[in-house]
Amino acid sequence: MHFEVAIVEFWTDGRNRETGAWTGNRDINTVMLATALAPGEFLAVWSEMNVEIRLPPPILFLTGSDETGFIMPTRLMDYFNKQPRIGVLSTASRDGKVDAAVFGSPQMTDEKTVVMALGKNRTFEYLRENPNAVFIIVESGETIMDWKGLRVYLRMKEYATSGEMLETYKRGIARVLGEEAAAMVHAVVTFDLGEVRPLVDMGQGWESSI
Repeated sequence: MHFEVAIVEFWTDGRNRETGAWTGNRDINTVMLATALAPGEFLAVWSEMNVEIRLPPPILFLTGSDETGFIMPTRLMDYFNKQPRIGVLSTASRDGKVDAAVFGSPQMTDEKTVVMALGKNRTFEYLRENPNAVFIIVESGETIMDWKGLRVYLRMKEYATSGEMLETYKRGIARVLGEEAAAMVHAVVTFDLGEVRPLVDMGQGWESSI
């Protein structure tokens, strides 16, 4: 069983949500579980608002070795958005304090944009101080050389703590998981996508790591 599946199965058991590990971080845990269970609701927001989710022609992406090459962004989008998928978002405050948190909500909406939902938490606080972040996707393998995944470098472009986009997304979550889960969503954040690197970078390019 992949670890992302195990995480979702663990938290969907109501008994586990009564422990301190859940209640002590209720906001981020609820948002993570909601978006892991209902990733389609996140992308549905853009459809309801008549925002086109594009599957673009080939473009240039920067690899971990700082070389460029033509790739198909649909492959990156498919891998980034597939479910079940859990990743870790790393952020830092303006004075260098670092944080890492597990999320299921980030979604690529086109070849250069990532959107995600956040609770009112440290991740959101740090992003407002320092817009740079890294989202790491990990798929375990039999040995470390068999592990797959990506490091996706992001820069926050804008966020919404009110308005149509946030309310539309919260309605979608409420339909699937109820009002309590929807109430934990404090903001919808939009990132520009920068560099993409393999999980273990040996100069092979990210395409060989998925």
